[in-house]
Parts: sequence; structure tokens; C-alpha cells
Amino acid sequence: NKPYTSLPAVGTAADCMLHCFHDGRCAAWTWGKSGSPGDVAGICYMKELEQAEWPLAKVNSGMVSGSLPCDMQSMQTGGSLFCFALMLPRSYEQTLLGLQFDSKLSLFGCDQYAIYSNEAIEVRPALITGIVDSDLKCSFGGEFGTALNLEIFLAVWKKVSADGVFKNHAWTVKVDPDSVFFPAKLRSMLPHHMPDQPKGVYLNNCRYGMHGPLEVFSKNAVLNWVAGYQSCLDHFNKVCSGSCNWGEDMFIDQCMEKVLHARRDNEWGLLSEEHCKPDKRHSLDWQSCNNGNVAFHPFKTEVSYRACVARAAAPPGTALPPPPPPPPPPPAASNLVTTEPVKTTSTTEAPAKEASTLAPAHAGAAEDNRAADDEKEGSHGAVPAVPAPTTPAPTTPAPTTPA
Repeated sequence: NKPYTSLPAVGTAADCMLHCFHDGRCAAWTWGKSGSPGDVAGICYMKELEQAEWPLAKVNSGMVSGSLPCDMQSMQTGGSLFCFALMLPRSYEQTLLGLQFDSKLSLFGCDQYAIYSNEAIEVRPALITGIVDSDLKCSFGGEFGTALNLEIFLAVWKKVSADGVFKNHAWTVKVDPDSVFFPAKLRSMLPHHMPDQPKGVYLNNCRYGMHGPLEVFSKNAVLNWVAGYQSCLDHFNKVCSGSCNWGEDMFIDQCMEKVLHARRDNEWGLLSEEHCKPDKRHSLDWQSCNNGNVAFHPFKTEVSYRACVARAAAPPGTALPPPPPPPPPPPAASNLVTTEPVKTTSTTEAPAKEASTLAPAHAGAAEDNRAADDEKEGSHGAVPAVPAPTTPAPTTPAPTTPA
């Protein structure tokens, strides 16, 4: 594991660990002891890891190595969470959100939460969706055959910006209804990505680039995004000679990093997903639900969702029964346009090359075929939004009027 930077004159191994802890890019460190050969004494080497990569153990009497501290929350608070989901009316998403509300799972374990749809729906007597100005209809297309749902979520972000509830919290989390999400696990890792930066911090959850089932943004990142997404639309429309035909997750990832210059931290413990397999050895991690990650996706029935929750709660090393076979896909929601993926080409060769250069994080995304199952079934899970809450949270009620 090669270091990406080194710091001289670091007094102790504990100091080196603290430097790693306060750098969101760092996942492991090595420190040279006093008297070490080769002029490495007092040098702290900071290392980052690829997805599914682990530090290599080597015996070297002159060096001390380690990773991040186990209890980061005792060292620094990670801040409060505002979590939201976008729901298709009268779909399996509504059923799953009802289950989560009853059991205080997923977004209902956050400090505040909200569900949004294009009409007011009573999911439970104390849980009514807020309304966004969108018909929730989108087609499929682009290079990767994904749901072209950017316009839907731009409407959601406008609502979020108008209500301003996210400003009361350190982090905003967009979660898909069919993601098995554990807020407590997210809280345990967020201290590593503090403090917030002037242009914000957001977490990348996949080697192909940020995927939509779980998206995490600092407060300043949300402020940066809602103020600057129009400049990203103008920029990429110029680069691609029109629409780049990207889904929301790819667009916001490219916008935040390349145009708005928010800090992008890789956090490989965020998401295990069917369409982001680090390698063949980890191809079923998402289905096992027992690797310690924050979220697992997709689980579209109550039976499979509950089974994933139970497996995630089992102690490490527990012999677990095989996961249940996936059920037949549910029918698409009637109000979603389910046109077949459309192959598109750039109008000129040069802009296509430039767009590829601007999107290195998503190179290879075609091989994970992330649009295939989830989005064709009508899920809006692969799109970011932070809708304004209109329902009371279990601990802190979400306001129904702009904060």
C-alpha cells in the first residue's frame, strides 16, 4: 500500500494515527521509530486503499503501522443526520417504508427524516409524504442505459433549498426505500470526515463513482450544490453538446467534484450493492448483509428486507444460513415511463472524449450495469434529493414550514 503523502517530524505513532484520523482520504498509516535506518525516523506515511483492499502486513522492526481508531465517535462528534427518501406512490417502496417506520429502521433512525412523492400519501397515520413538483416520470438511455432521472431530483432539491431544513444538521443522507440502511453505523464513521469544508464534503461509495442507493453530503456540500447546479448544467451541456444523458448520481458526482470543487472522500464501508461489485470475491457481499457496511441494496420485499436486517445484526463470524433467493421483480409503477434503454452517441467526437476525461470515476460503470434491475422496476433509488420534512421524527419533529 503506497503512501499518498508523508509528514516529517511526527513525534509518536499515536500522533501519526491522529493525522490519519483527521484526513478523510487516509485509511492506514506507517510511522518510523526513532533510530530507524534509512532516514525514516519520525516520518508519518499516510495511505489510502481501493475498494475491497486491505493493508498488507509486513514485519519491519523500525516501523509502526495501523489503521483508523475503533471508536472515532469518542474522539470527535460526527454531527446530526437529516435523512430522506423519494417514494413512488402505491408501489413496493411504500410497503417497505411502512415497515421501516414501524420498526424504526433506515431513515427513521436519523435525527430528522422526510419522505417525498408527487402527491400526499398517508404511509402511516403519523407519516405523510411531502409533495415535490414532478410527475416522477423518466426514460432510460445514455451510455450506461440508466434512468435519466436528473430532472426529477432537481425538482426535489429545489424543494429542499426552499424549506432549508437540512441547515439544522451536519449531514444530509439520501437513501433509497429498498436500501437496508443503519444510521448508527454511519454515525460511527463520520468523525473521520469532519470538519466540514467551505465547499463541502461528500462521500463516494463505489469504485465506479458515487451510486445512488445511499448518498451522504455535508451541510456545506448541500449549500454548494443547490447554489451551483445550474452552472454544472451549463458546463456539461457545453461539454456534451447537449445533455450528457447521465443519471442523477453520476451528474451530482461529476458536478460536485469537477465544477463545484467539493471534497470527495472515498468511504468503502458505506454501501454493498448488487451493481457495485469490487471483485469476484466480494460479488455477493450485498446479499450477505454481514460485512459491517452501512447499507445494503437492493431488497425489494418485506421478507428479504427483514432477513437482511437480521443477518446484519449477527456477530462477525456467525454461521449464517444462505440468503433467500431473490423474488420475481415487482411490476413497474404505473406512473413511470418504462421505455427501453436508448443507445446514444455524442454529436461530435471531441466533446465525447472531454466528457470521458471529466468522468474518470465512472469509467467502467458500464460493466456493472447498474441500471439493469433496480431502475427498470421503477425505483427512484438511484437519484439524490433532500426533500423538506413534513412528518414528525421520532426524536425531533421535522417542520412542515420552511426552517
